Amino acid sequence: MASSSKSFLAHLAKVQTKKRKRLELTSQLTAIKEVSMQYVDPCQIESVLCVKHGLHVTAQLQLALKSVLPILSTSDRTKLLDVIFTGLGLNYSTEEQNLIVRGFAQGNITAPAEQFLFLSPPVENCIKCNTRLLCHNKPSEVTVYKLDGSMKALNICWRCETCNINYNYSRFGNTNDGYQFYDVERPYIQSTNCTFVDRQLCRFQIFLANHAWVSFVGFAESYNEAVSTHTTKIHGGSLFEQTFLRELAVSRLDRRIVADTFYWHEMEQEIRERGMTWVFKGTVDEMKDSFMDHVDGMRRHEIYQHSESDCSTRCKEKGCKNFVAMDGIWKLRHPHCMYPVKARISDLPLVNYPNVCTNEPESQQLAFCSTHSVLASKHGIPTNLREFVHNYCKVEKRIDVYDSSTINLSDARQINNAASNLPDGDQTPSNVADSQGTSTLLDTYPDILKECQDIEQENPDESCNKDTGETQKLLRKWSRGLFHHVRGGGHIDKWNPIYVSEGPGQVFLLTLQFLMQRLQATPEDEWEDFFLAYDNMCNLDRLRAARKPLPLPQPYDNIWLKINKVIDRLHMKNHKRPECKTKYSSDLLKEKMPGLNTPVAEQTFVWAAKFKKIMCAMPKRRQLFYYHRMVIRRNAYTSNCYKANRDPNLPKIHGDVEQN
Repeated sequence: MASSSKSFLAHLAKVQTKKRKRLELTSQLTAIKEVSMQYVDPCQIESVLCVKHGLHVTAQLQLALKSVLPILSTSDRTKLLDVIFTGLGLNYSTEEQNLIVRGFAQGNITAPAEQFLFLSPPVENCIKCNTRLLCHNKPSEVTVYKLDGSMKALNICWRCETCNINYNYSRFGNTNDGYQFYDVERPYIQSTNCTFVDRQLCRFQIFLANHAWVSFVGFAESYNEAVSTHTTKIHGGSLFEQTFLRELAVSRLDRRIVADTFYWHEMEQEIRERGMTWVFKGTVDEMKDSFMDHVDGMRRHEIYQHSESDCSTRCKEKGCKNFVAMDGIWKLRHPHCMYPVKARISDLPLVNYPNVCTNEPESQQLAFCSTHSVLASKHGIPTNLREFVHNYCKVEKRIDVYDSSTINLSDARQINNAASNLPDGDQTPSNVADSQGTSTLLDTYPDILKECQDIEQENPDESCNKDTGETQKLLRKWSRGLFHHVRGGGHIDKWNPIYVSEGPGQVFLLTLQFLMQRLQATPEDEWEDFFLAYDNMCNLDRLRAARKPLPLPQPYDNIWLKINKVIDRLHMKNHKRPECKTKYSSDLLKEKMPGLNTPVAEQTFVWAAKFKKIMCAMPKRRQLFYYHRMVIRRNAYTSNCYKANRDPNLPKIHGDVEQN
């Protein structure tokens, strides 16, 4: 009993001592906060300021005072000090300000502070069960790339033992159930397990690509050159680095890190912009592929949003509402499977429609997609690209399948003839209608197939033989390009890949689908004020389907007949038929829309074509997703420019050369 009483008294004395010391400390801190800076020792200025105003304000003041040069005149010096102190909310007399400056001058304020980061999840409790999270693994050493260079950091992961959920820096989940982003954006993007990139640096890369067509490797090398000297200076083996980070796993930014950062950032933005929930499952590549396939499946059936709030007065003056120019950008292509697919809609064959498999090859060395590689192997057909071309198609071995300069048209035709006779399979991968998003239209209204393929005959001496790009000197199968619909102000409404050629049948179906979406909310009596410009409009309008009401429900059966169809002046000189210059003249455009500048659409096509060197090196999924995000960025930039009462910057059209 006596021992427990002594224990209680000892504990009580300890508590009273703690309370007394806390009161003493509070009293001392209060005294420091109230003391005038005139009575503070210069060596203690920084400590006193930290007590008075906190560490953050003191650090900001210390950084700002570096701008006060000692050679400034007294009046200029006083004015600048007033601006700095007032801006930080500090009320000091001129004498006190000078004392603080002298106090900081006695310290080494020009030496950079140690730079390090602890990267941890944004939550402390489990999102699912609200249980307190525990440390999962030993903190890992990572590299963080920022605008001013790379630095080292420790990445910390939490875990909920109840739900078996891992909480990483930017995503949470587990291998079985998948991972997803947090509701809040993180300052850094996790590109790989050991590399993080500042979100602002990532945005800088995205906008450089959008406006200056900078590739992933170009940005990486430029960044390394720009920050190499600065990075060397700020990392001199600080105490933190010596204690925690003995080795830096990655120092230079490379192409793969930039690419991974771009895709993770843009996938996250796509999820947030659409307000969707997405769970990433499988390997890293499988996570990206499944998401990009899903987004592309939605994109091909949509028109890019351009709401009334985004459409400013200047945008309307450019013909945003009632003018659309369309064209194919042949430079933006992707390789696809060489196996033919007999496209059929509702058991009806697509006459004169591309019979190609639009899936990408398994790899650069293979000729077919994964499904057709299995089918080809079953029939004893080589799947390696070189072996298929040289051994199966009997093309001379001196011809390099990857060098177009060694290929002639007869070699390409030989490949096409051999590929067209490959045996059919039970499984049919993606065909052209699926890839372009027109299969639903054709399934619903199959009668349109009977009319949209045939062109009315005319005098060959007066024909306008527009090159549709059907002849390609390539042994590998490539898409023909991307077909665009662009508003008068430069806003891209829609795009889809085209295959084999920019033939009228393929273009008509894409355009019909676009018009039904674009004019859906427009009253029928206003369709006659809508203008559609195309350099091959005469041949498109010669399709039998274009000469009479379409087999569609009202009012869409007359949608093609009611709109105005024109050929802009840039391309009119290429047309021989006198009827083209009258029937498709663009003179009416100037009367209806005096502020319209048709070259804006052409300049947008030139902007798109400049992505050739970046995109053509990408696989199909990456290419289509990359361009989709570039279009979203471009449209936002165009709208913002018009809202600011200025025109967006666009590349010039050089000479009279048609920009395909």
